[in-house]
Amino acid sequence: MTSHVALLGAGYWGKNYIRIMSQMQQKGKIKFAGVFEADSKSRENLRFNYPDVRFVESLDTFLNDKTIDAFVIVTPASTHANVIEQALNAGKNILVEKPLTVDTKSSQKCCELAKEKGLRLMVGHTFLFNSSVRELKRQVEDPEFGKMHYIHCKRTNLGPIRHDTSVIWDLAPHDISIILFLMQSLGKKLQKVSAVGSKNLGGKFEDTAWIHMMFEDNVVAQVHVSWLDPHKVRDVVVVSDKKRLAFDDMDGRHPVKIFMKGVEYVPGWGDQTFNLTVRDGDIHIPNIKSSEPLSEQFEHFLASIQDKSMKNASPGEFGVEVVAVLEAAEISMAKSGQAVPMDEVMGGQSKANGFTGGCPHSVPAPRCERTGDIPLVDIQAAYRTVKPEVDEAVAKVFAQGCFIEGPNCKEFETEFAKYIGVKHCIGVNSGTDALYLAYRYLGLEAGDEIITQANTFIATCLGATTLGANIKLVDVEPATGQIDASKIEAAITPKTKIIVPVHLYGHAANMEAIMAIAKKHKLKVVEDASQGHGAYFKDKRVGGFGDAGCFSFYPGKNLGAFGDGGALVTNDDALAARIRAWRAWGAVKKYHHTEKGGNSRLDTVQAAILTCKLRKLDAGNAKRREIADKYIAALKGVGDLTLPKSPPNTTSVWHLFVITTDKRDALLQHLNDNKIGAGIHYPLPIHKQECYKDELSSLVGTLPQAELEAPRMLSLPVYPEMTSVQQDRVIEQVKAFFKK
Repeated sequence: MTSHVALLGAGYWGKNYIRIMSQMQQKGKIKFAGVFEADSKSRENLRFNYPDVRFVESLDTFLNDKTIDAFVIVTPASTHANVIEQALNAGKNILVEKPLTVDTKSSQKCCELAKEKGLRLMVGHTFLFNSSVRELKRQVEDPEFGKMHYIHCKRTNLGPIRHDTSVIWDLAPHDISIILFLMQSLGKKLQKVSAVGSKNLGGKFEDTAWIHMMFEDNVVAQVHVSWLDPHKVRDVVVVSDKKRLAFDDMDGRHPVKIFMKGVEYVPGWGDQTFNLTVRDGDIHIPNIKSSEPLSEQFEHFLASIQDKSMKNASPGEFGVEVVAVLEAAEISMAKSGQAVPMDEVMGGQSKANGFTGGCPHSVPAPRCERTGDIPLVDIQAAYRTVKPEVDEAVAKVFAQGCFIEGPNCKEFETEFAKYIGVKHCIGVNSGTDALYLAYRYLGLEAGDEIITQANTFIATCLGATTLGANIKLVDVEPATGQIDASKIEAAITPKTKIIVPVHLYGHAANMEAIMAIAKKHKLKVVEDASQGHGAYFKDKRVGGFGDAGCFSFYPGKNLGAFGDGGALVTNDDALAARIRAWRAWGAVKKYHHTEKGGNSRLDTVQAAILTCKLRKLDAGNAKRREIADKYIAALKGVGDLTLPKSPPNTTSVWHLFVITTDKRDALLQHLNDNKIGAGIHYPLPIHKQECYKDELSSLVGTLPQAELEAPRMLSLPVYPEMTSVQQDRVIEQVKAFFKK
């Protein structure tokens, strides 16, 4: 039976797998189903280089394909736990590139699920298929090898210096896997790990480190890694009382040398300085077969799928142990080299030592996350997801030196307008400015009125009152938090000019009803879509219904910049032209000003970043929906919680997951005490804010739903990079609170 295999991810290792899998399909060994790659720009580049390969943008395409029985996963390590869980539940065998996940607990959960489903879970520790490493293993297993003394590994080079992880996570996994592979032959259990490191360059992470692994019978293994060494070194030395083995991965001709020499202690012989005897012997250079380890690893995976009785050379349990060593090393470094018992790490007790996850290579967790915090929004994780693309794009902006209205601005505006389904997108410096400009150029003047909802962020109202207009507030729907469209008409007066629905929490307001009311009363509609990037009402994205749609790109948004930013979208040519002029001091061309404008432009750096992130927005929103679904299923019936729900005819993007409870403040304190971020959105409705209290005080008591929810609402963490382990912990602590 020929396996049908799909590749998830197309980074460095992914491109090698595309080559290998294409070759194997040509030989009839597999059916290559194609490649999942979420980034549209990467997909287009890959299609150009591999025209015969199928590329898909949605993981669901492969998850739902019953003909596919195996996945090779080379996505960023921070995604591994979630992707593996989905794949196993979909009945797929898995080969995942190292590390298995970013912490021991989630790695163990993956192994348990694979066992439960009766599926293969193999970890891509490629050196286990390296001919030279296998020769070392044969020598260690030889009865003539003698008693093991120690293993020493050195992996150093001069750069590249990474700024997103320690040198341990970057360079040490290969050597740790080699050490564990060799020690398996001797049946020696790893007991403790210690590590020390140095930040010689003054960065946030160690650039040089030493890991000390203590096995049974005082057998020691050490790994030295550094980015600062002038020589690229890839050495493994294995020492026993009878032989010395040396593996130099930089030696293409004779990578392995066997020294038939030994050093023995002679008891009771003379001065202790001279109580050793050295035995000389030959140096053997074995003939090492030339092969491609990555290809052999993949072929082994295929064979293990076909033959379930076959021993897996790199099973999930092996991957767990490698991750546990890395985790223990990080804990030890944080404790100035104190030894960490492996039983504690493997048993999950490392959480008590202040460590909640490792630093995966390619998408590492920053040092601040090792405190055990689960943030409400993880800005740093969001950066790591797009780091290669963003770093490249920003570097190009700096190289070009075009920081204001550069080509990236036009590129983003074009792509975002197409994404929303409108003719125009005008980038501005904030969502607040977008709203102000929409109100101003749709004719809102002093004494006019806008109608909006009471539970929104204050920016929805500030643009109107800055122009001298007044606010009419209406109440909101229970559970969804959206403006109650059935109450809008009662609020309309002769002074009403604009209806402003807010797509709060990532849901969509009832745009069909709102547009009908606006048409009936000849009113304008401005959508505040600052929390709704990508959300749908029926088959149309929010922001594209009204006369204008306004978006914020504040860093915590679903589509967030790395600073301030905003945009206004519209199908109105005249409105777009006037706002484009106003944002640049009212100039239609340089130094020619047709009106008294202002300065509100989306800068080129932020536009470049947003373009990269826009291409991953739908995948991120899909992950948010998965997280929301899991919360709803897990927290149903817990305490007095009221759980959120999407309004009818909408596809939510779950910018926030807002629960309500009478015990809000106590639950918030409990979560914070357990280092879980939670927030309140928002503590006061607009008419109770100090700045609007005088002019809106008459509304107190007339907006019962908004007033009821404000002191009861609590936002739980939700972001695409959130791991299942993190979410499980949030759920566990919410349940623990109500059990008390």
